[in-house]
Amino acid sequence: MTRAEQQARKAQQERMRQVERRHKEAARGQMDLPFLILTLLLTAIGLIMLFSASFPRAYYDLIFFYGRLIFRIRNIYNLIDDFSFGDLVFKSSFDHFIR
Repeated sequence: MTRAEQQARKAQQERMRQVERRHKEAARGQMDLPFLILTLLLTAIGLIMLFSASFPRAYYDLIFFYGRLIFRIRNIYNLIDDFSFGDLVFKSSFDHFIR
């Protein structure tokens, strides 16, 4: 293979990577906003239920309540992070099932 053929092949591969990247971005779409709002609403209701169910302990020990709050915030962050990168992880992890 000559040098010109190698350069042409590399250029073609780079164009194919760019096209594939654009298609992946287009297929990913936007975040599911109603699902996010529902998740935040259910999290708020869950925190209220947690606080009311464990009122004596949480009233005197706010560290318990704040620990649960931090845990929920971290889970919401992970949920939003999965919206962004979940399809890439799924594609790479389960690619052998698709073929």
